Amino acid sequence: MIALIDLAQACVLFGGQNYKALGMCYNNMANLHYKHQKYQLAADSFNKAWHMASLCLGDLEPEAFYKKFESERPKPGVKIMPLPAELKETMARKHLLIVKAHRFYQFAMCLYKVWRYKDGADLLEKSRTHEGKQPQHFTFDIKRPSPN
Repeated sequence: MIALIDLAQACVLFGGQNYKALGMCYNNMANLHYKHQKYQLAADSFNKAWHMASLCLGDLEPEAFYKKFESERPKPGVKIMPLPAELKETMARKHLLIVKAHRFYQFAMCLYKVWRYKDGADLLEKSRTHEGKQPQHFTFDIKRPSPN
């Protein structure tokens, strides 16, 4: 979990300044949460990564992101930099659209898993107890047709 701490520190470092790097940090945090079956935390991080892709595409302003996610606002004294207009035009727009779509897909999959597995708690319990039952073994009687 040291990687998660490092990524959280990187989010603080990049906050309000480098939105592409910030989106990558949120995405990597989400991947770690997902790997450890923390689906709600993963969904939250994928959602933030999706918003960063929107910001880089120019569909969202930095202040709108920080208004929605107040806890992510940079420390007082750190100026929130707007995305320069020329940067919006020169970034690999097609790549960012693909990234944005993929983040939304990952976010949706996490929400499904939260709904399905209640954040992994009952999934772990079911895997330990075979859903509270002993594993069943099936036998099949195969009868050959009579040679009539």
